[in-house]
Amino acid sequence: MEEIIEKIKANYSFLKIDKIEEEEEIIDEDGDTGEIEVYTYYTIADFKGNKDISINVLSDTKAQRVEKFLKFNSIILDEYLGVKVEEKYEFVLTLVSSRYLGNPGRKQHYEIQMNYFKNELKITLESNAEDMASIELSNLLRPTIRRNWLLTIQNFRRTSPDGLNSDLRNILNSVLFDFEYSFNLAFEPILINNVNKRIPRLKRSSLAIPSHPINFTYKKYIPELIQYYHLSEKVEYIPFKFLCYFHIIEYFSDKSAYIVVAEQVKHLLLKPDFHLKTDNYIEQAINIFKKENEKHLTDKIKLTRVLQQFVSMTDFQEYLDETKLLDHFKKDQIFQCSKPLKISALDFTNETTFFQSLASRIYAMRCSIVHSNPDFDETKAVPFVHTTENVSMLNLEMALVYEVSRNIIVKSSDTR
Repeated sequence: MEEIIEKIKANYSFLKIDKIEEEEEIIDEDGDTGEIEVYTYYTIADFKGNKDISINVLSDTKAQRVEKFLKFNSIILDEYLGVKVEEKYEFVLTLVSSRYLGNPGRKQHYEIQMNYFKNELKITLESNAEDMASIELSNLLRPTIRRNWLLTIQNFRRTSPDGLNSDLRNILNSVLFDFEYSFNLAFEPILINNVNKRIPRLKRSSLAIPSHPINFTYKKYIPELIQYYHLSEKVEYIPFKFLCYFHIIEYFSDKSAYIVVAEQVKHLLLKPDFHLKTDNYIEQAINIFKKENEKHLTDKIKLTRVLQQFVSMTDFQEYLDETKLLDHFKKDQIFQCSKPLKISALDFTNETTFFQSLASRIYAMRCSIVHSNPDFDETKAVPFVHTTENVSMLNLEMALVYEVSRNIIVKSSDTR
């Protein structure tokens, strides 16, 4: 591998290539740590075009694929998984439809013509394309699938006033939706942010798995919560990942109110003098219901109540510190959307300010993802815009709902 990397360095000096050495402790059968094993790999970045792309090279095969891709002398595009090779644009597509298309190994080829701002476009849609720069890039950034689909655009030489990225997005949307409408066969381009290794991922601390038998205590978990938790792992679209974790929190939005009321009313009923002061205690119980009913009206108060029920401020602060994210969350952050979206810092002064600030930060992010109306009152929500910078920041914000959801799943389980 090192020999191929040196060859790449010599032929493509514009690339940034870093050698990474990571140490891993070897655990013996008794669970004790022994020798240290060193793993070596390379990261390659600063490709032509999209400077945010980074590729990890761990084997000779991967290094050879990088070299093969570079020989196309292509330019990586900004928004979608695709490249520009000379005057041709190539986009890797994913098939959305469940329609059966026959033998996966069969090649299919369709030609489309369309005029776009005085560009007489020649567009091709084909399956199982080979020796194409975009296919090689796809093989580097995402697992190989049995049937690949590729869309190419030729004769696009004159951009509109909105710029290249907007033009390519408009052309793809127009062609692919018309194709879907006409032939009931849906494709969509792959957002390059979803397969970009350079976007910082959520850091998760984990224990080494021992070789000796492990003892677990049976717990009856709520199956829907585990389904949401696993769905978040499967979903590629980063905002939807966030919502899957949020669904776990939302599951208890109303249940937490019932628990609060039940505990307080139970406390009144068990008073030794309840039978002597019945009217007084009943009045207190009515006030409890009225108070909680008022709280029940706002989603943010519901969220705060769930967090208070399942989250410990001290444990949460330790978690953020362990994952080296504490400083990040102690600061305000601004997402650049149609309007600036400001999310406030976490305040660890006391439990009241902590839970209010945690609820506000999570709720602001949730509303931004859920709402799409760009003319919406910005005090209620600023719709999320999928850019590399925003996705990178959202990956960090995921740390909040990830840890809260884990706590909820565990603490809502029953050992009976």
